[in-house]
Amino acid sequence: IPQAATINSATLTLRVSVTNSTTVANSNLSMENADNAAQIANYVDYDGRVRTATVAWNEIPAWTLGQDRTSPTFAAALQTVVNRAGWVSCNALNVFWEDNGSSTDARRQGYSYNGDSVNAPKVAVDYTAGGTERRARLS
Repeated sequence: IPQAATINSATLTLRVSVTNSTTVANSNLSMENADNAAQIANYVDYDGRVRTATVAWNEIPAWTLGQDRTSPTFAAALQTVVNRAGWVSCNALNVFWEDNGSSTDARRQGYSYNGDSVNAPKVAVDYTAGGTERRARLS
């Protein structure tokens, strides 16, 4: 994604790894506000990362093993990152999907890349650069 490209949409798709309760879950999506995000080493590192503004992914219903679930667009959060002066195409991104006040039993779990690379999360981005609309799939 080139620097300053216009982000039309950006979504996260997770493959459900565990069937979860019928209790509704609420969450937020954000990006690390960095030119070229480094791999996260541990929880302290994760917790200390500077995030963009969040986008709500709320009222998430029960999940069933093996289904794909796609987030609402977080284009505004990604736009913040690609508008950074130090952003260049092919830089790394960190997407954060975090709880936002769900009840204790309202878990939603998806596969991670290092847990199952075949069923890894996917980010789909539709953007316009140089007058041409393009799509990128990241995993």
